[in-house]
Amino acid sequence: MVAPVEPFAAAGPPGPTVGLYLRADGTWLHDGQEVTHARLSALLHHSIAVDPAGGWMVTTGRDRLPFACEDTPLRVLAATIQPEDVVALTFSNGQSQPLVVASLTVDPDASWRCVSREGLPARFTRAAVLSLAHAVDEQGGMYVLRLGGLTVPLGASPG
Repeated sequence: MVAPVEPFAAAGPPGPTVGLYLRADGTWLHDGQEVTHARLSALLHHSIAVDPAGGWMVTTGRDRLPFACEDTPLRVLAATIQPEDVVALTFSNGQSQPLVVASLTVDPDASWRCVSREGLPARFTRAAVLSLAHAVDEQGGMYVLRLGGLTVPLGASPG
């Protein structure tokens, strides 16, 4: 893939026009150019990790490249309620794992977010949120996600 690099070399930190950058919609850019090769894009998504310095990187073993992202490094592409009220999530890095319920938050703009088991923050896609809509109720001016006997607060109701 890419030879090891020193983080934020002479060109400066990664951003939309410098280095590797991940848009909120999951599109990768390299030096401002969209990564259009599907297998390379998939490899980048599957190689996301936490950089030891606290940022984000893609790594394929010994090769590591820092990147910046517009929003979160992962997206939740699908969510389904399984038996025993476990919410199974499919992430943009190809992993499937149960929702860590304590990590679920909803922003003031109604964006749902959680954290993967690896500690990577993720934003739910519209499709993933809509797939759970049947389990959302309003209770005392708040939206809640009902999972069997568990009620997870999601935020204030509009109005």
